Amino acid sequence: MDILLYIKKNTRFSKNDPPLACISAPIIGGLYQMSSNPPDDMLRLARKSGKIFSIWFGDNYTVFINDPELLEEVFIKNHDTFGDRPFVPSLRIVCDNFNDLVLNDNDTWKPLRKFLDQSFTKTKLKALAPVIELQSNNLVNRLKEYSRSGEPVDPFPYLRKFTFSIIVKMVLNIDLAYEEEPNEGIMNTMFTPINELVKRIAQGAVFDTIHLLSGLYYHSIGKLLNKSLDSIRTIARNIIKEHRETVDPKNTRDVLDLMILAGYDDELMLNVIFDMLIAGVETTASSLSWLTLLMVNHQEEQDNLRNELQTKFPQWENIQATDRSGCTYTSAVIKESLRHRQLAPFSVPRIAKTDAWIGEYFVPKGTHIMGNLLAIHKNYFPDGEEFKPSRWLDDTSLNPVGQTKWVPFSLGPRVCVGYQLAHDELFVAVSKMFHNFKITSPDGSKLDETPAHGITVQPLHSHKYKFEIVN
Repeated sequence: MDILLYIKKNTRFSKNDPPLACISAPIIGGLYQMSSNPPDDMLRLARKSGKIFSIWFGDNYTVFINDPELLEEVFIKNHDTFGDRPFVPSLRIVCDNFNDLVLNDNDTWKPLRKFLDQSFTKTKLKALAPVIELQSNNLVNRLKEYSRSGEPVDPFPYLRKFTFSIIVKMVLNIDLAYEEEPNEGIMNTMFTPINELVKRIAQGAVFDTIHLLSGLYYHSIGKLLNKSLDSIRTIARNIIKEHRETVDPKNTRDVLDLMILAGYDDELMLNVIFDMLIAGVETTASSLSWLTLLMVNHQEEQDNLRNELQTKFPQWENIQATDRSGCTYTSAVIKESLRHRQLAPFSVPRIAKTDAWIGEYFVPKGTHIMGNLLAIHKNYFPDGEEFKPSRWLDDTSLNPVGQTKWVPFSLGPRVCVGYQLAHDELFVAVSKMFHNFKITSPDGSKLDETPAHGITVQPLHSHKYKFEIVN
C-alpha cells in the first residue's frame, strides 16, 4: 500500500506539470516540509521553485501560484474554471452545509455576493461614516486614559473592539457603549468564542489533508467543537427572530434586514453573520496591530506620518475616510504595512473544475489551487523584505482592482467583499491615533516582530506601548 501511494504521489500527470516542490511520502505527501511557520515554508519553496510549484498535502494535490501574472490568469481571466472551493471537512464545524459567502461554490456564491455587495457601496459606507467616527473617537479617548495614567497598554483588545463595534452595527444594528470593555457584553459572548474556535480548527488543519482521518476528526473532536457554538447560534437566532418581527421595508437598519426582505432563510443568515464576525473583525484589527508595531520600530516613519496628519488636520475628531485623497504618506504607510505583513499569506483555496492550464503548466481536474500572496509581496518588490512606505508615494491607491502585485485582499471576482470598509476603518483609526500620540515601547527599544499564525497572522507577542499625547 505504501509503495503504491509513494508511486502515485511521485508520478507526474503530464510532462507539463508544475515543478514538484519535494519528494512525496506515501501518506503525508509533502507535509514533512511544514514547520510551525507554514507561510515561511511556502515562501522558501517558492524561491526554490519559481513562479509555480506543486506539492501533495496528504491526499490533496495542490498547486501554489507565486507569480502575479499567473495569479491574475487564474483568479480573473479563468475565474469560472477555478472559482469553486474544495471540500474542507474541518470548516463544517462553523458552517455545516458550506452555504455561506466564503465556502460556497461559484454558481451559488455569485448571487449571494452580488446581493451583499450592495451593503459595501460608497453610498452605504458613507452612511456608516458616523459609526466609524464615533468608534474611532472612543478608541482614541480610551487610549488617552492610559496615557494620562502613565500606564503602558496593549492596544489590541481595543483595536478589536473598534472593528467589532462597526461590524455589529452594520450587520446587526447593535451599539457598543464606550464603557463596555472588550471582555464584556456581546463581544465576549459572541465574538470571543468564535475567535477561539477558529484558532482551534486551524490547529487541526492537517486532518483536512489526510482523507482517512478527516471523517474521524469531524465526528469526534469536530462535533465537540461544533457543540461549543450552540450558545452563540442561539443568540444569533434570537437576533434574527427579533429582526423578522420588527423589520420595516421603508427603514432598513442593517444587513440582516436586507437579507430578511430578500427572502433568505435563517440558516444562511446565521452563516453570513459568522462570516462577517470572523473575517470583518480580526483582519482589520490585526492590520492595525501590525501597523502600530511597525511604527514603534520605525520612529522616523512615525514622525513623517504624524507631521502630515497634524499639518493637514488642525482638529482630529472629525477626520473622515473621504479625507484620504490628500494624505499621501498616511496612505503609503497603510499600503506598505498591508504588503509587509500579509495577514492572509495564502488565498482561500480554489479547485480546478476541469483539466486546465495555468500558463504553460497542466493541472488536472480536482487540483487544489492556492495563491501564495506572501511570496508575491516578498519576491516581486525591490527590497521586498524591508518596510519602506516611500515605495508607494507615487501609487497610494488602496483599491485592489487593477493591481496584481499588491494583493492583501486577494484579487478577482472573489476579492474580499469588505475591502473598502477595511480601507475606511484603517485610514480613520490610523489618522486619529497618530495625530494624537507618539507611540513607543515602554523603554524606547525595538520590539519583536515574530509572527503567529491563526485566523490571521498576528504578532506572536502581545506588546504594551507608551502612548504620549502630542497634540
